[in-house]
Amino acid sequence: MSADIFNDVLGDDEDSSNYNVAVWQSIQSGIADKGYRLWAARVLGRAFAATGQVSEELLREQNLGTIPSQSQEFKHTQPFLVSKAAILQVLCEALSNSDRANIGLVEHTLQLIMIPEPVMKALIWEPYDCPGIRARIPETKIDNLWPKLDSESPMSSTQWARDLALALVT
Repeated sequence: MSADIFNDVLGDDEDSSNYNVAVWQSIQSGIADKGYRLWAARVLGRAFAATGQVSEELLREQNLGTIPSQSQEFKHTQPFLVSKAAILQVLCEALSNSDRANIGLVEHTLQLIMIPEPVMKALIWEPYDCPGIRARIPETKIDNLWPKLDSESPMSSTQWARDLALALVT
């Protein structure tokens, strides 16, 4: 693989066509390197442009016979059911994968598919809003709580601080 688009190992159309399945499988194995994935996309695009076809090995998901558990059960049913069953099977297989980055996404997708919306709303936990608690404060006259300011007899700052502290404590 080379950083240069026109100078890589699979730079010609024939090599791209011959190795496109291996390149696709390498991407499916979970390689996250952006440069590699871009290079692989160029190889796959070049292979398709050269032949005008997608390899049979890459089309196996469209062949119902390759999904053994679904092939006989849905053979005579509606086509969209076969497609849905195949998607569900792929998602269930992805759950057993060791790729932890995608497991949460797969679980969420299965929840959206399988659980009706009203049930899903009931399952989602919302923080419980506690009802208000009535405080048991002894009744006091508001007039007695704070001393009245009297401009005739000024209060010292020490006296004011003491009165404030007592008012806050009681």
